[in-house]
Amino acid sequence: MSEQIIEIIEEITPEHVTLVLIEIEKRGGHHGHRHPHLVTVTVDGEAKQVHPGRYIVSVFGANLVYSNAMPFRSEIERARLIAKLRDRPKQATHGRGGMSLTWDLRHRALASARDVSQKLLDGVPQSFDLSQYVKGVYDQDGENSCAAYSTAGVQSIFECIDSGKWLQFDAEEAYTYCGGGGDNPVSSTCVLSWDENTGFEDPATQKRYRISDYAMVYPLDDDGINTVKAAIAVKRPCVLAFYPPYDFDLQYPAYGNNGDCTSNDPAGGLHQACVYGYDDQRFKILNSYGGEWGTNGTGSILWSFLTSNEIEQSEAYVYTAIDANDAGLVSLFMHEYREYQRTRAHTKREESGPRAAKKHLNKPE
Repeated sequence: MSEQIIEIIEEITPEHVTLVLIEIEKRGGHHGHRHPHLVTVTVDGEAKQVHPGRYIVSVFGANLVYSNAMPFRSEIERARLIAKLRDRPKQATHGRGGMSLTWDLRHRALASARDVSQKLLDGVPQSFDLSQYVKGVYDQDGENSCAAYSTAGVQSIFECIDSGKWLQFDAEEAYTYCGGGGDNPVSSTCVLSWDENTGFEDPATQKRYRISDYAMVYPLDDDGINTVKAAIAVKRPCVLAFYPPYDFDLQYPAYGNNGDCTSNDPAGGLHQACVYGYDDQRFKILNSYGGEWGTNGTGSILWSFLTSNEIEQSEAYVYTAIDANDAGLVSLFMHEYREYQRTRAHTKREESGPRAAKKHLNKPE
């Protein structure tokens, strides 16, 4: 397989963007029934080969080498679009704090979790709701600390499912541990690692609660959205990192709003919130803007908001806690590869069936 070096003739500087690899379909991947290309990204002199799709790689000052790929000027356009989105002003005083996900082979595929995988096979219900376990709210105030607060919120829901009690965890401790200081965001990976090894503290009892492991999915197509729905349906609330709708910051009673966002235009600032329910049109979230936002800190967003803004939402991802002893867990890379193999095998069967039948009919006696 030959490689072709692609020269990006327009400079992308660090203050602009984190470049997002174009999804497989744009290169004729799964839906085109062709082999999804491997991508080699050289960052600071170190070559890293990754599977394309929605895996995010920082490529400031990097050379991109694609296997049998064609130059894509739209990568520049995507980079510019995300840069503008990040710079778009917010309409509220609360912080954001989401960060793009750095590709890591240790990231597990949520669809491979045993219970989620089984639910996908059985069929995802049209709606599911964990509202009865959402008995509190978090408030990150003006800090860019949503990664810590949303993760704490999901863990509170998990503990309420297990024990019936809402535990209000010290999310600020996780934010500070990961280097947060008010203005600067911290990575979800750091918060999750801290949650695995140290755990969130319940200040009322000074007891710590840790997760065993976590898994992820990219929620921008039907497979990704169905995986999120399946996780909710097996009582696994999730954290969603995304660019919120433009009316997200206006979901207060003073504006006559109750948290149900209707805008399809993304606002500025990558944010994270808990997803705890859904129907065929919307997904329900627990935000970290205090009880005055939405309805007691909760709201909802249209599924179509994610799917209709696929370029703008290319930094979106979802994660949740899972069991470390789940034997079915595989990496995101391996899961994508297996899905490709299944698609390829299915395509071959479709293509070989008619031809085989025709050969059999034409076979001389």
